[in-house]
Parts: sequence; structure tokens; C-alpha cells
Amino acid sequence: MNMSFNHSLRPTIAEAMQQAFHVLQMPLGDLQQWLNMQIEQNPILEFEEEGRGTGTLEDDGVKELNFDESHYDALEEIEDLLGANSPEAPEIIAKVSFYDYIMSQIKNTIPEKELKEAEFLIEHLDERGFLTLKPEEISNRKLLETLRHLDPPGIFAFDLKDSLLIQLRLKGKENSLAYQMIEEGFETLIQNKMARLQKKMGFKSSELRAAIHDISLLQFDPLSEYKKEVPIPIIPDIVVYKEEEKWIIEIETNLIPKFRICPLYLEALDEGSLEKEECAFIRKYISSANWLQHVLIRRKKMLHHLALLLIKTQEPFLNGTTAAPAPMNMHEIAEKIDVHESTIARTVSQKYIQCPSGILPLRSFFTPKIIKTSGEEVSNQYVKNLLRQMIHEEDKKYPLTDQSLCTKIQKLGIPCSRRTIAKYRQALKLFPASKRKKWI
Repeated sequence: MNMSFNHSLRPTIAEAMQQAFHVLQMPLGDLQQWLNMQIEQNPILEFEEEGRGTGTLEDDGVKELNFDESHYDALEEIEDLLGANSPEAPEIIAKVSFYDYIMSQIKNTIPEKELKEAEFLIEHLDERGFLTLKPEEISNRKLLETLRHLDPPGIFAFDLKDSLLIQLRLKGKENSLAYQMIEEGFETLIQNKMARLQKKMGFKSSELRAAIHDISLLQFDPLSEYKKEVPIPIIPDIVVYKEEEKWIIEIETNLIPKFRICPLYLEALDEGSLEKEECAFIRKYISSANWLQHVLIRRKKMLHHLALLLIKTQEPFLNGTTAAPAPMNMHEIAEKIDVHESTIARTVSQKYIQCPSGILPLRSFFTPKIIKTSGEEVSNQYVKNLLRQMIHEEDKKYPLTDQSLCTKIQKLGIPCSRRTIAKYRQALKLFPASKRKKWI
């Protein structure tokens, strides 16, 4: 048995605790990759032949490593196992890149002698499809005009204003009021100051509505279709649901590889045929493997404890009875579980729970407490939901200012300031009143 003794895997206490914190904080996808690497780097570990799964805390994963006594070569089995369990790769249709799409149009549009010059201009497009060159840096204006007729409309412009004008010209609307508004009053237009623009240019309200409609059909980011990323599916770490009036908790382990110690090494230890150094080598790796299993069990138990507390404290929200969670902070939960507050922060980091209300970030349950004039306690998420509803229901011709929203919320007995409302509105990614106003 050929073994190297150049390094040791026996972790120090500090390293071991750091690893435990690291495992607790990692989301499932990262944990899967990290654990695969740990298993591959530990020569005495192998992937378990029998699957992976999701189950409650009691029915899987809460036991020491399974030292199977069967005899076979570890490396061969791992190779066979990986080969047998590898699913067929699904057929993926590669999305045509913007560069390839433009080049396919150019080859049928411009002479071959101008291809290099066209490629130069393509290389100087930014992420929206606008040129990073100045007008005076382009000598072949005829080529530029040809490129501006390519799809998607609005590319090869110098800026947004230029792009919108190009799109209107391609639609044959260079004599329209929309074109005039962009050409002569672009800054006022993007600030949504329509009354000022109307007064300056002297057109009727009906003409304004028609022009705004034309502008709304234009693309403000011509390359937006090429920047759409494939959404990464969220895999909840905790699943809770009711079955016959009883809450069921499942901790997701589907992505976490199962492993065990290769029987070959265990038998070698039992036979007593190894040298002293060889025995020490194997035991060090066994120690590392046992600690790895321990931190995985601890991670699962922490998630289970947290799920139990969420059911106790947030059942109406989990059920969908209320629209916002009850106010709760990490310090309170840490005291109930008897851990440090930082441990709770690591437990909820980048993790999700699936419940009857949907799939939610665990972090979203921890919200500051606001006390109403009636003495009732509500969370800041409750106030954000109110704010979103008020803006959704407002008259868009006369949108509510932050001060107006503040006054309405105060009348509901909730203390707040205009600055707080502005902060919540920005967090909800909602525009200020001046940009929510609709003219059509």
C-alpha cells in the first residue's frame, strides 16, 4: 500500500471551527461543489452507491459514517458509480451571440473591403449597443448609416437620444411629434416634466398622449435581449408543509453527496498488517472524515431548529394568513436555540424556505419591530407592503409624494418619517412621484 506522508489532514481546533462555520454558511449549490472536492481530496473516502435524498432530520444523515465491510477496489467502484449515475446531458441549443448575429447580417449587406472597418465599429459598442467612439472619430459615415439599419433597431448610436431617433427614422416617423420631442426636449422628456415640455413646444394634450405612446414602443436598451441570463433555480434548504393539521419539516439533502470510508482501508487496519506510519496516515484521514460528517449533521440540525422556531413564531405568515412576518430579530432566536447570534446569521445566509406562502429567503423573516400607537407590534415589511399597495392603487395622473404617503401611513397609527418612506420606496425599487406620473 503506497502512501505519502508529506501532509496531514488532522485539523487544528481553529481550522475545524472555521470549517464548521464555512459549511453552515454555504448555500446548497456551493456546499455540493465544496463537499465533492473534499471527498475527492480524501483518499480513504468514496461516494456511497445508494442515493441521495430529502428527508426529515430523524430519517437520514444523523448518524456516524457507515463502514461497510464489502470487499472491492475503491477507485474502480467510484469510477463505475460516477459513470452509472451520470445522467445523459440534455440537448442545449446555444444562443446566438450578438457579434455572430450582427456579422451574419453584415456579410449580406456591405462589401467585403469594408468588413474590417465594420468589425472595428462592432468592437467599439458598449453593453447597450451604443458606440464608445466620438462622431469625429468615424470617417466612413455611409458605412455607419448602413450599420444603423441592422437589427436590433437602435444600435450603433452615440447615446440614448441618438438611438431613439434612429428607431423613429427606421419607422418612418422622423416628422412626428415624438421625434421632435426627443430632438428638442430630450432632457425634459426623460425627467417626465411633460407640462413644461408641452408649454415649451405648444402642442395639445391629445398630441402629447400620442407622442408618448410612440416613444413607449421604442427600445431604450437595444441589446437587452442578449443580456438576459438563464435564471438559476432556487432550491429551498427547508421545506415545511401541513399534513393532517401537523407541520412536516424536511431539510433538503438532495444535492449533498453521501460518502463513506472505503472498506479496503478499514480492513487493512483490522488485519494489523500495516506499518505504524501507515496506520497513523489512515487514522488522520478518518479523523478528518468524521469531522466532515459532524459539521454536516450540525448544519442540518441548525436548519431543523430554525424551522421549528419559525413554525412556532411565524405560522400565520407561513400559512399565508398574513402578508408580512411578525417582527423578529436574530438575537431572540439565538437565545432560544442557545447559540451565538452570528451562528443564526450564518444559518440563514443565502438560504431559502419553501412553505404554503411560497419560496422565501430565510433572511426575510428577520425584520425590525415597529410599535403602532395602539401598542400593536408590526414589522417593517408590513409597512413596506402598505407602501407598495398605496402606490399600486394611487391615481397615476396624480401620484402620491413621499410626504403624502408618510401622512397616510401615520394616520394608520404607524410612526414614520418622509425619509423612512423614501428609503422603503427605494428598497422596493419604486420610482418617486415625479417619475410615476402617467400622461396617457
